[in-house]
Amino acid sequence: LSTSRWYASNQILPNGKVIVVGGRNSFTYEFVPKNQNDASSFWFLPFLKLTRDPNRGEENNLYPFLHLLPDGNLFIFANRNSILFDYTKNKILRNFPLIPGQEKRNYPSTASSVLLPLNLTGLTNGQTRLPEAEVMICGGAYPGAYSLANKLRIFLEASRTCGRLKVTDENPEWVMEVMPMPRVM
Repeated sequence: LSTSRWYASNQILPNGKVIVVGGRNSFTYEFVPKNQNDASSFWFLPFLKLTRDPNRGEENNLYPFLHLLPDGNLFIFANRNSILFDYTKNKILRNFPLIPGQEKRNYPSTASSVLLPLNLTGLTNGQTRLPEAEVMICGGAYPGAYSLANKLRIFLEASRTCGRLKVTDENPEWVMEVMPMPRVM
């Protein structure tokens, strides 16, 4: 890799390459294997810098959640924020709403994330419609939880919430649910 990437995430792409996103104090992404023709080996992604919490001594944007969507673009979630990213043009196509609540969702406040199964029923070779895509994020920790646990041995309860976002909707909104018990990591 071209830069230090402790706590980065990666996603395999349709062309067989892997995109590697973020890491501690790394607000960039790069591809593996590299293109010999590329002028740069990594690209700056300001979204990663904007989503960290340096004032609390916690980053809360490490291991960003990545999901390859049916249209070929990348859903990226870090801390409480998410974007639709065209990695071929280094362009943010859409900023999604903040997930409700105060809970941080990425490491060290680690929640979990999944792209829910795509429903291909009714899609045929002659259609151009893509399937709907919905992301679910569950768990996490409240602001300061990591620092309190490390420094003072005070352990806050993890989050009990799950959020679902239909990222292919024209005006997506988070739908929140409460789990029977809190979850982190």
